[in-house]
Amino acid sequence: LGDRFVRAFEDSLPGILADADIHRPVYQEFKRILLKPFPYAVYFRRYQRGVVVTLVWHTARNPVKLKSRLEGRKKQL
Repeated sequence: LGDRFVRAFEDSLPGILADADIHRPVYQEFKRILLKPFPYAVYFRRYQRGVVVTLVWHTARNPVKLKSRLEGRKKQL
């Protein structure tokens, strides 16, 4: 199962890079894709030279904590 999760994450990366501009921001400048078939979301930000994956978050976790975590990550880079 762990190998399938890693493969699903790695398989999502080219799509994130190619289609980063079509995703709408879900919290400030952070965008999100769902990591199917797993209940995880990948949060990322677009920069001039590319995309930075910021967080992989289980979708059942508290959304208040998610915003707090993203706020802390906003200050990085």
